[in-house]
Amino acid sequence: MEVKMKISRILVPTDFSENSEVALKTAANFVDTFGSTVDLIHVVPVMRYFHESMEALGAPFSIENKLYPHTLEVAHAKMEALATKYIPKEHRGRLLTVIDRKPSEAIARQTEEDDYDLVIIAGRGEHSSPHILGGTTEKVIRFSKVPVFRVNDSFDFTGTSNIVVPLDFSETSYSSIIPAFEVARVLKADLSIVHVIELYASDSYMIPYVPAGVDNQPVYESLIQNLDQYLKDHNRLLSIKRTGTVFKDALILNEGANQTLISMETTILKGITVYQEIVDHMNEHGDLLVMSTHGRTGAARFLLGSTAERLSKSIEKPVWFTKK
Repeated sequence: MEVKMKISRILVPTDFSENSEVALKTAANFVDTFGSTVDLIHVVPVMRYFHESMEALGAPFSIENKLYPHTLEVAHAKMEALATKYIPKEHRGRLLTVIDRKPSEAIARQTEEDDYDLVIIAGRGEHSSPHILGGTTEKVIRFSKVPVFRVNDSFDFTGTSNIVVPLDFSETSYSSIIPAFEVARVLKADLSIVHVIELYASDSYMIPYVPAGVDNQPVYESLIQNLDQYLKDHNRLLSIKRTGTVFKDALILNEGANQTLISMETTILKGITVYQEIVDHMNEHGDLLVMSTHGRTGAARFLLGSTAERLSKSIEKPVWFTKK
C-alpha cells in the first residue's frame, strides 16, 4: 500500500443547492494543493410512476422525449456555471448528467467506472437537512469503492491541526492509518488515535460488559503493537516510533535519506456506545475524522457501516472515509 497520496481525479456530486456548493469550494482547495481535475455529476431521478400514468391516460406528453432532454440540458448548464465559478479552467473535467432510479448507486458506479481518487460530497442538500442530500451521502459512503470526503462547510487546509483516527483492533480499521498519515502530512497536522471500550452489552440489561475500572495502559500497548505489526505487513516505509511516554508516540516515514515524522497520541475512552464517544471526542478535540467504514462485529464492535453513516450525519466537522 502506497503512502504518498495521489488525488488526480475528483468527483463532486451536486443537487444545485447552496449547501452542496461547499463540496465544490472544498474541491477548489484540493486543486490548489494537488493539481487535481474535478468532474461534476448530477443525477436526475427516474419518474417511472409518473411516466406510466401519463401513458395510461393517453396524454400527449413524453417524459423520455421532452422532459428528460430538457432537464438534462438545464442541469448541464447549471453545472457549467458552477464549474466556472469554483474551478480554474485548466482543472475542470467532465460535467456528467445521469438518469437513474438510485442516485447514490449511480454516483458510486461512476467512481468505479472512471477510476476516481476521491469523492467530495456535501453532508446536506437542498433543505439543510441530513435526510435530503444526507440520505444520498450516507449511501455513497456505503457503496463507493474510493475514499469519500464528507463536508458540511468549506474545508480550509490551513485550519486543521488534529486528525482523529478511530481504531478497534480490526485490520480494516488499521487500514485507515496510512491515508490518515498522508492527510496529516499534507495538512501539517497531528494524529489522535481513539479506541472506545463499550461498558455495556446491548442485551445485558445494563450489566457492565467490561469493568469500568479496567486499566487503559494494557489496552493502549496492545493497540499500538497490533498497529505496528499491521504496518510491517502492509507498508515497510511507515513505522511507529515509541517516545517512552505512555499514550504518546509518532509515525515516521522513511524515504531514503528523507524522514517525515507525525506526532500521534492515543486516547482510550469508555462509554455506553462507540458512536456517542466518537461524536463527543470530535466535538471537543478534533478538526477532521479519518475512518474506515467497516470493522469488527460482536462484543468488540466498533466501525460498523451503520456507525460510520450515523457519524456522517452527527458530526459537523469533515469526515474522510477510507476504503480498504
